[in-house]
Amino acid sequence: MLKFDTDGNLLDAWGGPSDPGFLEENCREADGCFWPAREHGLFVDHNDFVYVSGNGQDNGARQQQGLATYPWAPSFGDDSHILKFTAEGEFIYQIGTAGMNGPDSENIDGGPNATPQPYLVADMSVDPASNRLYVADGYGNRRILIVDAETGQYIGHFGAYGQNPVVDDPGSDVADTDVGPWIADYQAGNMTPSFFRSPLHCAVVSQDGYLYACDRGNNRIQIFDLGAEEIGTPCANPNAEPGLCGFVGEFHVAPQTASGTAGTAALSTDPGESCLYVGDLANGTLYIVNRENRTELDRIGRAGRQAGEFHWLHALAVDSAGNVYTGEVDTGQRVQKFQRYASEICSGTGASEVGHYDMNR
Repeated sequence: MLKFDTDGNLLDAWGGPSDPGFLEENCREADGCFWPAREHGLFVDHNDFVYVSGNGQDNGARQQQGLATYPWAPSFGDDSHILKFTAEGEFIYQIGTAGMNGPDSENIDGGPNATPQPYLVADMSVDPASNRLYVADGYGNRRILIVDAETGQYIGHFGAYGQNPVVDDPGSDVADTDVGPWIADYQAGNMTPSFFRSPLHCAVVSQDGYLYACDRGNNRIQIFDLGAEEIGTPCANPNAEPGLCGFVGEFHVAPQTASGTAGTAALSTDPGESCLYVGDLANGTLYIVNRENRTELDRIGRAGRQAGEFHWLHALAVDSAGNVYTGEVDTGQRVQKFQRYASEICSGTGASEVGHYDMNR
């Protein structure tokens, strides 16, 4: 993990095999700490605890499937766990058993603390009001997992529209989970698939108690009321009805794109968190959305590799001054900073269709 100041100067670094002695002293497998093969999710909570997840897959399994192998792939199986550390890198606990070879979202037998086994976790956030950890689980299980952030104890989980059971990864060998691509649903006019498509890529908690889930595979963001009594419990919402199972509403992001638009999100830091920033991996754009009416007010960037452009926009963060930071993967491999200059954040009504191609630059 690398820690920088707001000017981009490196302040501290710890974790992983590149930190001499870290795996032997701070994250020992004998203590139940398995460093992920490919780090993916990173979150720092209100108490400065650091949560890390990964989506690396085992070299041996990839070889058997005829896929490319990577030197960072694990030898213990796939990344199927979450690690918690102090800000200084002291290991606290691990959620899930490392080394699973596939999704099994309803299985509560194998994981620590009776937690249904995570698999290829994408992202997580902690709600300061309840100290609950909300996990976008993710590339595999495709559900939101709810855990007590202090103890790692399982609380609940839910799928799209807040309902259970959830559907496992369509990329697995289980025939009844083959749901096909998003674009087939879009062309058929089905805008409300009853499941998250892989990957469920973000879980962002607002100060007023809402969860924003990036359903990247379905080009949409779903919103949930974390104060709803039925959130995370067995619940049915077959008609995608707001007000049931904690589901509040949703909006699509460039739904005409094959897939991969609603990839990441972050909230502005004004008192009302009036802006929702949404990163569109497929189209290389960052949308500025009025959180109250879910309309697009503006957008930043386009596909490319120059300053202010994006190649595989994959991560978003906002600092206390309202500046926006973006991270790119694949061959983008950089962080960009966008400085806040407006006196107000998000107000008014913009375009009702977020990500419409007519507004491309």
